Amino acid sequence: MSKQNGILFFGFSITLFISLSIHIVMLQVIGVGFPDHSPVPTIPKLLNNWFSVLALFTFYYLAKERLSKRSVAIQTLIVFAIYAMIKESLIRANVMEGVVTTSRLFPFIRSVPGLLNYFLLALIVVLTNRFLHKKWQLIIVSILATAFIRLVIEPLTGSVFNPVIASYSYLAHDAIYQMPYGWQVMIPAYLTFAEPVLAAFLILYFIWEKIAVKNFYKIVLTGILISLMKGTLLPLFIYTPFMKSDLASAIVSEAQFTLEFLALGMLAAFFWGWYRKA
Repeated sequence: MSKQNGILFFGFSITLFISLSIHIVMLQVIGVGFPDHSPVPTIPKLLNNWFSVLALFTFYYLAKERLSKRSVAIQTLIVFAIYAMIKESLIRANVMEGVVTTSRLFPFIRSVPGLLNYFLLALIVVLTNRFLHKKWQLIIVSILATAFIRLVIEPLTGSVFNPVIASYSYLAHDAIYQMPYGWQVMIPAYLTFAEPVLAAFLILYFIWEKIAVKNFYKIVLTGILISLMKGTLLPLFIYTPFMKSDLASAIVSEAQFTLEFLALGMLAAFFWGWYRKA
């Protein structure tokens, strides 16, 4: 293994272990609960959704020079895969639900509408970015794309797929493992977290040279971009005032995911910068 590949493998492993361990330690060791978003009004949720879409548009805007050498179909698949992987929706969420409930197939069936929505969003990102030449245009187009996906595409895919999903609901099982989780859940949890970590390194592959600031700021900006794309940064500020628990508990509960993905993005950027210099 070459020195560069060794750095990349080491960096990937450390990024995965540290970022997920932030969440695991807070959840299982400290006893921080999962955040309850049910009381959060629609507007903050829409705002968080929009910033996630804006982060995806920003990624493609920066990656356009490298991605545009490929066909629209390949570009769309790449953008879709990266977005779905950052969201942990392609593999990880489905596998982990299957591990906890032993319902191996149903989580994948239920994920189809959401993945289709992500694919159509990726197609919109690829097609519209061809006509965007100013950074401020990303704001307008991302707002329109968010509204179109939420108001048109999501209801449409839901009406088509929800009856089909309901017909397979007999495959769903109740959880067989409870907190604190043992090795049966922890081992697949760490293995499958490779999904968002891989997405972060792919993002860096496409945009690293386009972030025209010093490496320290690249690291911070990457952490912010990935947290926004995942949707874990803004909830710390705009969800917590509405949650049922007291504000301090709500902030700590939300922070486990904010810190997890900030660490993921920043560590990935640190090791990618080291890899590029080696």
